[in-house]
Amino acid sequence: MRQAVRGELGAATESINERIPGADAIRLEVNDLKANILCFPEANENFPETYTQKQNRLMGLLDGSAKNPALQEVFF
Repeated sequence: MRQAVRGELGAATESINERIPGADAIRLEVNDLKANILCFPEANENFPETYTQKQNRLMGLLDGSAKNPALQEVFF
């Protein structure tokens, strides 16, 4: 999120005014966003990280598609 905000703002110096459909207008003051923020990734042990784990997860999906018509359509 930090990179997204910095990338979107770039070298902006003016305030940003946006209107969201179904809501009030939003005014974002660029100067108010200057801060020292630290970001840390969220760890999830169920997320495959190694090549073998990813390959096993994909093979499990392919094997399971034999019993699931919706998955068959996605893969084929």
